[in-house]
Amino acid sequence: MQDNIKYTGELTVMIHDGITGELKSKEVHKNLVVKVGRDFAARRLHSNADSPMSHMAIGTNNVTQTPSNQILGAEIARVAFASVPTTTDSTTTFVGTFNAGVGTGTITEAGIFNDAGSNTGVMLARTTFNAKPKLSTDIFTIIWNITAN
Repeated sequence: MQDNIKYTGELTVMIHDGITGELKSKEVHKNLVVKVGRDFAARRLHSNADSPMSHMAIGTNNVTQTPSNQILGAEIARVAFASVPTTTDSTTTFVGTFNAGVGTGTITEAGIFNDAGSNTGVMLARTTFNAKPKLSTDIFTIIWNITAN
């Protein structure tokens, strides 16, 4: 018998106008659970030495993600999760909200981390996507699902 766990991910990226509340953009993207993220998940089965995932970051580098990534290419903002992550049927959902004035610019990448500091901590997953301009009044929300299957 052989049982291999494979981690997959999908995230929904939304931009709302922070003044009118209007949805300006919504896209769904697949992501990569990186090697350090898979190693983190394996360690958490037997140890709580690593802090749990707690933050989401966005950046401006669109170099394609690889399994060896450990940080974003050009991180510009990191926030604590907007709500406590939930798990249903082997899928954990993380939500990050970058409010007006946080992380403005042309956003092309995102990641999940277990640390509040920029370019620190263990990265669980990273994705790149087409340029998303975030104005200073915009609210940028990511709903990220990671599934162990």
